[in-house]
Amino acid sequence: MDNNRLMRIMFYCGLMLTSTSCALSPQTIQISPLIGAGHTAPANNTRLAIEVRDSRQSEVIGYRGGIYDTASISTAGDITASLQSEIARVYRDLGFQIAEPGAASDARLAITVEQLNYTARQNNLLWTIEVSAIINAEAISGSRTTSNKIEDRLSKEFPKSPSVAQNAYLINDVISRVLERIVQDPAMLNALRTR
Repeated sequence: MDNNRLMRIMFYCGLMLTSTSCALSPQTIQISPLIGAGHTAPANNTRLAIEVRDSRQSEVIGYRGGIYDTASISTAGDITASLQSEIARVYRDLGFQIAEPGAASDARLAITVEQLNYTARQNNLLWTIEVSAIINAEAISGSRTTSNKIEDRLSKEFPKSPSVAQNAYLINDVISRVLERIVQDPAMLNALRTR
C-alpha cells in the first residue's frame, strides 16, 4: 500500500471519528432512584414529615462531549417528586408513619439536592464518564437538628458515547448511593426516632 493511499485512509478515519464526536445530541434523563435501607431497628410509627428540595441553578448537569458544548445532558423537569416518593417508601418500610404535607409530625427530614454533575472525556477510542452528586440532609426533632452532607461519585468507561439508558443508570445509581448513605446513617436515624 503506497503512502498516499495510507494517508487518505487515515484522513477519512480521523474525519469519521471527529464527525462522530460532533454529532452527539442533547439527552434528558428521568430521575428515579432506588434506595436500599439495609438492616435497622423499626421506628415504632414515629410520624415523619419529609421535604425534598432541589437547590441547583439549572437542570443541565453537564455535556456529553464533542467539539462544541451543544450536547447537554439534563434532568427532566422537577426531580423532587420522584425523590420524595422513593424516600418516603424507604422510611415507611423502616417503620415510620409518613405525615401528609402540612400535617403534624414528631420529626422532620429535609433533603436538599445541592449538586449533580456529569463529565465526559474521550481518550483514544474510550469515553470516560464521571458522575457525582452532593445531597444535604437535616433531621429535625424538637429543638435538635442533625445534619449530614454526602458526596459520592462514580466513573465508568464506554467504547462509545453512552446512550440515554446508560447515562440514566449512572446518574440514578450515584443519587441512590448518596440517599442510601443518608438513610443508613445511625445518627440520622436516631435523631428521627422520637418514640
